[in-house]
Amino acid sequence: MQSQPPRFEKKLASGLVDPALVWATLARSPAALVEEYPERAVHSLYLDDHELSLLRAHVAGVDLRFKLRVRWYGAPGSDPLAALAAARTLHLEVKERRGAASLKSVLKLTAERPDLAAA
Repeated sequence: MQSQPPRFEKKLASGLVDPALVWATLARSPAALVEEYPERAVHSLYLDDHELSLLRAHVAGVDLRFKLRVRWYGAPGSDPLAALAAARTLHLEVKERRGAASLKSVLKLTAERPDLAAA
């Protein structure tokens, strides 16, 4: 599983900041936003237990929590099940939250799968 370096984020309530000012500031920044990937649809399936413990931890804002998901990509506007049937790679991701830091580990699954359309 490939781990990425920790990411730190700061969230602000939208009522406190003018969105146009934020976008204008970002556009002028030396660290301006750049498109890292071509346009695509990102599809995710989140995994949890019967009590929805992971979802409840997220909603409650628990400092130490994690998410487990399967992610796949498709053409913009693609149907999630059609994109899943066509996907050659699935990404099993574990996202951990430790206070302000979040870490993500990804395992790429590329083994041949039975055609989902035949099921």
